[in-house]
Amino acid sequence: MFPGHFAAVAVADHLEPLADCNRGQPLLLLGRNKLLQAGATSGLGLIRAQDGTVFWDLRGNGARFVVIEERLCNFATSTQVYWLDGQDEWQALEGDARPGCVLCPRPKEKPADGKPMFSVPFLSLTLASGGPYFPTAAVVDLVEAWDGTRFSKDLPGFASLYKQRLASARAFGMKARARGGARCNVDAFQSAGEIFVYSIMLGADPSVALAEAERIVAGISTKPCEANHAGSMYGSQSFPWSSIREELQNRAADVPVLRK
Repeated sequence: MFPGHFAAVAVADHLEPLADCNRGQPLLLLGRNKLLQAGATSGLGLIRAQDGTVFWDLRGNGARFVVIEERLCNFATSTQVYWLDGQDEWQALEGDARPGCVLCPRPKEKPADGKPMFSVPFLSLTLASGGPYFPTAAVVDLVEAWDGTRFSKDLPGFASLYKQRLASARAFGMKARARGGARCNVDAFQSAGEIFVYSIMLGADPSVALAEAERIVAGISTKPCEANHAGSMYGSQSFPWSSIREELQNRAADVPVLRK
């Protein structure tokens, strides 16, 4: 039960199999007049907010949410978000009505306006792999927050944050470049990806952003990254800069340019 609300989260008293390796009890969301079952019937867990309470403040406006993680065979398979509305009824949230990755580590930066910010993986550049799982990759994260209508990645207030990130990526990239490519240099490609994305977000032409990114990794091979997957039953494969460059070019149109 939630004090002050005609609402509760309950665990059903029966077990329902979802797979041979997993049996569990469904979570039920009870509102003033409606009852919702939170997804599939097994391995559901109510995730507490950072302050230890059941309710999450995702939008920074006092609205109340609960976050439920579904697990199948001990692996997290999905995250569900429900809003307890003003009538004490639960509403399932989808799309940009909820953060893209509510359980991802929060951004290190402090929000200028006090609204909660969330990290969301935007771009993954695969340098090498040993099959379909756990590639060696450089991942570029973006930030999103509630703009009053939806969770957005292009808020004007993010400008100073991305200027700082771009400056850090440039400095870090030069240090990474100096190490060369004798060993797997993920840092160089990480910096290149960040320079490309953050520059475009701040208004740079994609061709200019790509040229700057390319200067960081010029002459650095991804071949040494194959060692990360030595012994894989699938073998190991590296992806050259030409492949990564094409991926960046293909994603340029998806980069959100910050609103003025």
